Amino acid sequence: MRSVDRIPNILDRVSKIWQKYPDLRLGQLLLNCFSDPLLYYIEDDRLIEALESYYLNLYNEDKELDKFV
Repeated sequence: MRSVDRIPNILDRVSKIWQKYPDLRLGQLLLNCFSDPLLYYIEDDRLIEALESYYLNLYNEDKELDKFV
């Protein structure tokens, strides 16, 4: 079983990204950074990595991922 301790960190990081782009729906926020819509199989760390990378590179407004986390 996966540790429940990871959940608050993941949700906090998604929340910070989403707050920066509030016009997006959650589905848009997630699927924008994946070419494969099978989110069911993506590990949590890969999801966070993809979200941060996509939004950092797409908008290129901030040069540090620390702005998100």
